[in-house]
Amino acid sequence: DSLTVTAAITAGAFPAGWDIHSGLGWQAETAQAGVTQRVNDPARSPGTVWIALGQNDAAAHADPTKIGDGWTNTDAQQVTTLANTPHPDADVCWLLPAYFGTDPRYAAGINAYRQWVTLTAAARGEHVADWATVARPEHIEADGVHLTPAGRLAYGQLITQETPDCG
Repeated sequence: DSLTVTAAITAGAFPAGWDIHSGLGWQAETAQAGVTQRVNDPARSPGTVWIALGQNDAAAHADPTKIGDGWTNTDAQQVTTLANTPHPDADVCWLLPAYFGTDPRYAAGINAYRQWVTLTAAARGEHVADWATVARPEHIEADGVHLTPAGRLAYGQLITQETPDCG
């Protein structure tokens, strides 16, 4: 999603050569085709896959003009399909999103996703990193979601630092 995209264009956030597959506003179903394509290409099939989603899949808003219906069974099925896509020998790692805003419906959706990921990853024996444990006020824009330049660097560095623990 946009957090990964903005981190990917921030110098020093990720090591050179990493294949970052992400886009603005992405949800699990948006990422699926590209992950499938990479897995089916022997030259690009990833040994480690990070699932750093949730802000868009789980979003629910008190403002009815904003898109988002919260964390649903359909979202869970789509994220499960995405997590099952990598080669069986690949490591799947999860990044828990965080919300630092004031919209209670949005917070509820993110918390539901965080709980689901924590239980799902534990059942699958997969590694989880938690953005909320690293994020500081200076990392987060006023909307409680998006990243400042310092946040982009910290977000990418968290993923980079946690990657050795994925396997």
